[in-house]
Amino acid sequence: MIISKKRVPKGRRKKKISIVPFEVDQSLPSNFEEEAWNKLKHTLQCIFEKKAFPSILEELYNKVQILCQHGKSASILKRLTFQCEDYVNNIYESIQQSKSNDPHIVVENIKDYWTTYLDHMIQMRNIFKVLDTDTAAFQGKRVNSLWDMALFIYRNKILNPEGDINTHYAYVEKNCLELILLERRGNPIDRSSLKSNVDMFIQLHLFYKFEKHLMISTREFHQANAKEKINSLPISMYLNICMTLIVDEESRCISYLPQLLRTKLKAIIYEEYITNYIPQILDKGLAQLILKKNYDALESLYELMKKGKGLAEFKDSLYSFVYETGKKLIEDPSQDKSLIENLLSFYSDIIHIQLNQFQNYSEFGSAIRESFTAFVRTRSHIPSILVAKYLDSKLQKGTRELQDVEFMKLVDQVFEIFYFCPGKDVFELFYQRGLARRLLLKKSSNREHEKYVIKMLRQELGSSLAKKLEMMFKDITTSETLNETFQKSEYAKENKDIEFYANVISTGEWPSFVKHPLNMPPLIGNIKNAFIKVYCSTNESRELQWVPILGSCVIKGLFKGNPDGIFLNTSVFQGLILLYCNNHNTFSFNDMKKHMGITDDQQEYVFELKRSFVSLTHVTKASHRMLLITNRDMNLKAKTINADDCFKLNNRYSRNSTRVSLPLPQMKENHQESKEMEEKALFDRKYIIQAAIVRIMKLSKVLDHRDLFVETVSQIAGRFTVVQKVFKQAIEYLIETSYIKRDEQNSRKYIYIS
Repeated sequence: MIISKKRVPKGRRKKKISIVPFEVDQSLPSNFEEEAWNKLKHTLQCIFEKKAFPSILEELYNKVQILCQHGKSASILKRLTFQCEDYVNNIYESIQQSKSNDPHIVVENIKDYWTTYLDHMIQMRNIFKVLDTDTAAFQGKRVNSLWDMALFIYRNKILNPEGDINTHYAYVEKNCLELILLERRGNPIDRSSLKSNVDMFIQLHLFYKFEKHLMISTREFHQANAKEKINSLPISMYLNICMTLIVDEESRCISYLPQLLRTKLKAIIYEEYITNYIPQILDKGLAQLILKKNYDALESLYELMKKGKGLAEFKDSLYSFVYETGKKLIEDPSQDKSLIENLLSFYSDIIHIQLNQFQNYSEFGSAIRESFTAFVRTRSHIPSILVAKYLDSKLQKGTRELQDVEFMKLVDQVFEIFYFCPGKDVFELFYQRGLARRLLLKKSSNREHEKYVIKMLRQELGSSLAKKLEMMFKDITTSETLNETFQKSEYAKENKDIEFYANVISTGEWPSFVKHPLNMPPLIGNIKNAFIKVYCSTNESRELQWVPILGSCVIKGLFKGNPDGIFLNTSVFQGLILLYCNNHNTFSFNDMKKHMGITDDQQEYVFELKRSFVSLTHVTKASHRMLLITNRDMNLKAKTINADDCFKLNNRYSRNSTRVSLPLPQMKENHQESKEMEEKALFDRKYIIQAAIVRIMKLSKVLDHRDLFVETVSQIAGRFTVVQKVFKQAIEYLIETSYIKRDEQNSRKYIYIS
């Protein structure tokens, strides 16, 4: 270029400097385009034929760049497209010639053609990459880059998806689906080849067609497989197969199918294997899996039902299973002795499954509680009585004493069962009676365990019963102090060879006991009078009533086998029988009953006397029998005493120990006593209902029959079920006694009389 610069005289305006480029001829030589394309074409042929090409890539790239700078991009793209189409036509012919009926071979061949084509197209794009930046080259075209052009050619020339069913696309798709089906049937396949084919569908925007047919094929396979397996396999194996199939489908989505299909494929399995067979699965397998404690299968069942939208039916089946199983446990009265143990075991097992295998699903927890409540109530208040007796057995001496933590865990479980039991007022009577016997007979194994049960009763039943039970313990403590005072009295000092201990209990806090007097030996009568004198010296306004049936004594017996004597720990009834033997060689049951002053209507005393005779006669080892039955052969298993039975002292009685306890046998329970306690509890209910009605009416003043009944049920629900008949009787009684009255305008409305 020429730069012109002139000197400007002073005072004159400076001129700008102008830079003008040299005029250069930018036209290409006439033969440059043809020579360049021939080199490019030769290079493409070498690439497509997998041969080495002599030219350097940088040189080829520069030639394409020069051609594009001179407006030849459209021409170059047209020639390049023709070469690619010609190459793809050759691939098409090769596919035609290599067709096979073996899907393994077909998929492998398609993989090879596709991967090779992609490699060649990458090399081609590296040479002609400058075309991608030239917008004029692709103007008016269906593609926007060399890569898109390569895919478009392969899609249309080889697969031709818009053609008839005999196109290569249908051929490839069919073999891919067959290969997947073979794998689902357990045959090994080359997943890498299948992945390459699937990737080809994705890159060529044909996967939507493949996915549609894949879903149809998947559903057909699983539909037929589920129908076969549900009828031929146990449920545990069926569920295991379902879980395995899900894992397999997830593995396919990781290996060669897109991740977006994971949910769709699993949904087909849930629908075909679970949703379509929910009733059959639950009817056939739920009870079996729970009873066999097949935890893995139960966990799988819950997971599959949750995904298969079967939790509602699952809940109903679980309720039915728990109800029917529990009803079988509870409906047989002959199994009452082991009922609470069985219920504890059953409840523990089902709750363990609900918490772990069913992932603590709240709806299942509600179903279990509702079913327990339903079947326990079929025996009315009997389960409450059995809970009281079970706790009594665990708190008595003679049973294996549990450690504190073990005992508290057991009690917590018992109270979970007790929560479902109706008739808690009946429980109160039986538990209070059991505690009284444990305290008075000194059979309570652990005072801390007793306190823990009272704590649980306070939480479950309120403070009323708990206060009574605590007062019973207080009376025992007071009795200990009183007996210490008696031991310091003059009578006790004068009769040191006789030990005497009495428990003084308050009438209102303890259960009522039979207080019929018994004919006692004079010595015992004198001790009683002395104790009364000491007691009344500090409690002038009180009167003592003796309850001998709960007493115990220690008697020294002299026998030929033990000339030094044996100390016998006995009940009062056992002691009186043995003392009677001192003056009578033989005697009958009726003789003893008459001597003690027991009448036929005193059933509790009659029962206790028979039980005492059994303990002295029905002993397996002959030398351990204190008394012998003389009028008949004794049946050790029967453990029965007749009114005309005659007895005599066994002179051959001998024991190795110097102190022997004579335990009372666990004979058939005194049903009369239990019946009387039940009747008392049921009788007391009407007073509880009346008191509740008065409290409610005092606050509300006016209520109709329905609202009053609902309020009454709400107040008493924790103790027992209010029956309409008893409620109406309570209403009539309160009207008669002027606590409430009927509204003159509406007979079903009640008004409180203040």
